[in-house]
Amino acid sequence: MSRAHVRIASCIMAVLLASPAVTPGQEAPVGPAQVTLKPGDALQISVWPDASLSGSFVVEETGLVYLPFLGAVQAAGVSLDLLRNQLRAGYAEILKEPVVTIVPLFNVGVSGGIARPGIYQITPEQNILDVILLAGGFAQRAKRDKVQIVREGTVLQYNVQRALEGAADLEALTLRSGDQIVIPVGSGFGITNVLQILTLVTTTLILVERAIDSGSSN
Repeated sequence: MSRAHVRIASCIMAVLLASPAVTPGQEAPVGPAQVTLKPGDALQISVWPDASLSGSFVVEETGLVYLPFLGAVQAAGVSLDLLRNQLRAGYAEILKEPVVTIVPLFNVGVSGGIARPGIYQITPEQNILDVILLAGGFAQRAKRDKVQIVREGTVLQYNVQRALEGAADLEALTLRSGDQIVIPVGSGFGITNVLQILTLVTTTLILVERAIDSGSSN
């Protein structure tokens, strides 16, 4: 094979092995989830000693939640501690030293290399691994080391594989209301495919060169 053909094969190899430039996502900081409710989320509220005031209440599009006796209460964008204090003060008008417990339920989405893509309602204690389990687990070619969270215009990248191997802190995998989990899927095009194509190209060039030489000699 001539030097020209070697150069052509080398160029083809370089193109096949080249990967598109990808800006790495920002690694999410370790720490507890910042629980802030949004419309569509829900609150499980327990009031003692009057269980009739307890229940599950959805945050409306206006950001309000409608509660027994208290009526409309702002919930979206309000910290849980502040909301709990407000409810306790409100129910103190009809109850003696009421105990108010709030468990937020917020929505996160998951798509890509997952068995059951969709929207899932979780508690703040649940993390990415919990949502992946709820969604049926990773697909066959899911890139577990490049799982992304789209959060308010920011893309955070997680190496979930390290967490599965016990090499990463699970607190780094916490979620917030409205998070979108995106799991990239590999193309299945590996180095074996590249070598096969390179071999085919090289063989073709050799055959073409032999055909040209044969024609010249005739």
